[in-house]
Amino acid sequence: MKTSIEINGLKIFTNHGVLTQERVVGNKFEVSLRLDYDFAEAAVHDDVALTVNYAEATDIVSRVMTVPCGLLEAAAWRIRDALLARWPTIEGGRITVLKLHPPFTIPVTSVGVTLDW
Repeated sequence: MKTSIEINGLKIFTNHGVLTQERVVGNKFEVSLRLDYDFAEAAVHDDVALTVNYAEATDIVSRVMTVPCGLLEAAAWRIRDALLARWPTIEGGRITVLKLHPPFTIPVTSVGVTLDW
């Protein structure tokens, strides 16, 4: 049985970016994720210890995002690695990292990457 949890719209201010100014000034980012794993045992026993804990996953994402990197691709990959290190039973998922105010001359709402595995 394929089951998933989702965390959407996690807002984080940090210093990712290729440009020096981005590393100094920082920017707002938004991270959303879907994690695929079998949570049937957790559901049957109603036990948070048997599932991916939303609060802990959010803390992991926040901690990973505080380490600056040049590319959003690198940030998404680091998040994936950290979540898999904590919960090796995760079978797949999707992580989207958006930069909410990119330093472009043309206004855009956001730019981002999505990592599916």
